[in-house]
Amino acid sequence: MLFSVFEKTESDYNCGRFKDFNDYTVTTTGNTLHNINEALQFSAIHEGVHYGYILALLKVIKN
Repeated sequence: MLFSVFEKTESDYNCGRFKDFNDYTVTTTGNTLHNINEALQFSAIHEGVHYGYILALLKVIKN
């Protein structure tokens, strides 16, 4: 499922489905995303943070 989400997002991006992007202010950081490119960049960083927490939890569990 993970890859299908990426493929669908890429397809939608290439078809121009995100041209009407409404500004979105992230509540936790206060940053405002003004377009789809900023939103995709933020999403990648955000998911990286989750991945980091998962790795840290796994490390604690193994020890």
